[in-house]
Amino acid sequence: MQNEPAASWAKANSGSVREFDPQQLAARASEKAKWPRTRRKLPPGKYAVILEPAAALDLVGFLFYDFARDCN
Repeated sequence: MQNEPAASWAKANSGSVREFDPQQLAARASEKAKWPRTRRKLPPGKYAVILEPAAALDLVGFLFYDFARDCN
């Protein structure tokens, strides 16, 4: 979902297509894209980042894929 100045996404996993609700995912992504209405520059430094479970899972999955690929 793109809503200047932000981009957002939503993800769902299920073993059954009947449990998948694309309207709910679109509404979630749309709501999240509206959050950053006010922006400000931050100085360089260390910042805590909180990821949603799906984002953390994707990040870890990408890391494992890259590590496995480099071992060959």
